[in-house]
Amino acid sequence: MKSSTISKILIILFLSFLAKTTYAQDPIGEANAELRRLFSNTNPPISNTRSFLYDMAAHIVDSSFFNNYNTNVGSTDNWYLLYSEMRNMAYDTTQFITDDSLFYRVTKNILKDTIPLGLMAYDFYLLEPNAFTSNTYFNFDTINDLLSDKNPRPSGPCGLGPYCINTVFAGSPMIRDSKYSTVNFKFSPENFLRDNFQFSIEQNLGIDFGDGTGWHTIDPFTTTTINIKQLAIIK
Repeated sequence: MKSSTISKILIILFLSFLAKTTYAQDPIGEANAELRRLFSNTNPPISNTRSFLYDMAAHIVDSSFFNNYNTNVGSTDNWYLLYSEMRNMAYDTTQFITDDSLFYRVTKNILKDTIPLGLMAYDFYLLEPNAFTSNTYFNFDTINDLLSDKNPRPSGPCGLGPYCINTVFAGSPMIRDSKYSTVNFKFSPENFLRDNFQFSIEQNLGIDFGDGTGWHTIDPFTTTTINIKQLAIIK
């Protein structure tokens, strides 16, 4: 099958998704369901056990945040949306609580002058750029809108068939603002969302709150509170 033909097939698949989601009450949820169904007959790399596939979820968050090195400034809302998209990328979403449940868990017992910090560090699979157009890795069932793996599976540029591995690393305050001029930023290990591929016990984090006190070191496996003054409102 020529690549131009595959491109037409992908356009047809996309238009099919668009038609099904345009009038839906939850277009993002519908798109996630369609993408999950599209990949339902495919298998992740057998020799690896990452929990997420980037291409199996619809994305609103800028792709630069799905990286272990990102210079863009995030926000609380962006962080929760990033987590929500990570959950939708999971092969088994039942292993991860919703972003609303996470927010409630974090804030239900928090003191008013305390701002909890959240950290996210996950590995995920990402389809290499030519995964669809090369006609190397997948068979396309355009009648049922399904993909299936070619057998045998080629090794691919990363040795994982059509997949490579990337890492999301992001931190943020877990509540949106505080009206206190002196606040306590609190980091708890339970708010360090990670998999077994990220961080060792020897690694620490450096955080600069922009108040002139410079970098503060946090052990991600130890509860730490840092008092920051002269900040009227933190967002």
